[in-house]
Amino acid sequence: QQHREQQHREQQHREQQQQQAARDPDALEIKVKFTDEREVVVLAKGSETGRQLRLKIKELTGTPMSCQRLFFQGKVLEHTDLLREKKVVSGVVVNCFPREAQPGEEEDILRDLTGMPAQPAPPAQHSRDDDRLARGGSNGMVGVAALLEDPVGGRGQGG
Repeated sequence: QQHREQQHREQQHREQQQQQAARDPDALEIKVKFTDEREVVVLAKGSETGRQLRLKIKELTGTPMSCQRLFFQGKVLEHTDLLREKKVVSGVVVNCFPREAQPGEEEDILRDLTGMPAQPAPPAQHSRDDDRLARGGSNGMVGVAALLEDPVGGRGQGG
């Protein structure tokens, strides 16, 4: 019974993806095969990168992006490769081989994907709001600026 329900959910998911693909000419259905015999179908776009495909695979399977080695037509699909430029079209198979991630690698990939810097950038300019936050804000709570100036505590609170 559970197996039939799972198959039914997968069929519904495939039908939804097919409907979306029919509406968007850039949409691709990519079958991803794993070495442990798992298979998933990922909906992507030709304008997306290998990194974006890895994120979708992570969302579907839980496999960290840094642990995915993707191969298409015998060649590695790099993070920056555009799917369209690598001739990835709807219906193709991309093979996913596991690999060990290096410490911090997953965070680097996600940062590259979102465009966020590794360290928060300092404020561009000083404002009265910065002063208010440093004094504890309007509600008396410790301000963010005070914590940044003195993360140990004490001196940022006038002590």
